[in-house]
Amino acid sequence: MMRLRRLVPWATKGALGFLVVFHAAIFVVVAGSSGNDGEPRSEPPALLAYRELTIVAPAEVAAGEPFEVTVTGGPAEDLATLVIDGGYGPREVTSVIDNGVAVFEVLPNQGPEAGTALLEVTIGTARINSTVEVLPGEPVDPLDL
Repeated sequence: MMRLRRLVPWATKGALGFLVVFHAAIFVVVAGSSGNDGEPRSEPPALLAYRELTIVAPAEVAAGEPFEVTVTGGPAEDLATLVIDGGYGPREVTSVIDNGVAVFEVLPNQGPEAGTALLEVTIGTARINSTVEVLPGEPVDPLDL
């Protein structure tokens, strides 16, 4: 203790005891708040415990033109979500699933800008993605808003 006191001037019996008790209390709180109450932790839901998803999307589309994305398979859900990430931030489109098929109609104002865009469809816990190359059109004047 004497050697420790020389190295660390504030290391007294009281300070060391406090540090030991403090760290033990933190350990007990963290270990006790794991939330599993002695039960084994459940596994995350299986991502493909059903028919795999299939996506059909155009390889290329002209900028400003509508296009269609079709997805089949997946869990028994009512809605599917398509996220389009084309450079200026993601856009989200939803579709009702009819007989295991979701059809997304991407309108020009929802579509991505020129370049490669990522299309990601989520149905329940299942996900599938694809890309579409958006070809630039003729240059136009800026919009007056």
